[in-house]
Amino acid sequence: GGRGTLRLLSRGLKVTATDISQEAIDLVRSKLPPGAPVSLVCAPFQELELKLESYDVVVACYSLFFLPLGEFEAFWSRVVASVRPGGLFAGEFLGVNDSWSDRGLTLLDEPAVRRLFDSFEVLHFEEEDKDGHTSVGDDKHWHVFHVIARKV
Repeated sequence: GGRGTLRLLSRGLKVTATDISQEAIDLVRSKLPPGAPVSLVCAPFQELELKLESYDVVVACYSLFFLPLGEFEAFWSRVVASVRPGGLFAGEFLGVNDSWSDRGLTLLDEPAVRRLFDSFEVLHFEEEDKDGHTSVGDDKHWHVFHVIARKV
């Protein structure tokens, strides 16, 4: 926990790190150097007000797909609005072949993922469709789109 936050800090960025889990927030806090320019927010996606701030970099690692599709669409609009022109987005989206397809998550096919980035220049687009494991070691079929894009 917190590797992304620490990496962004090491690049000289001011960071806002969010998680729904207070335990995860506390873990990140425990790794921060004193006085680090980090704002830690414990809240579900639906309570984040990203539209009130703008960012040079937005990183959403293996997270946005946990929203149900209807909520994802509204939240994604706020994410897009929060990325400054010239800013970067990096994150993952679950594909329709993913074994978590029965969990009420947002699963997208390739054209749908690409449409999310109509106002971006896509710098990296990679699709994985393979068997693997979860972070706790359970067997899982992953269908993931990895995207890095610059807002135009």
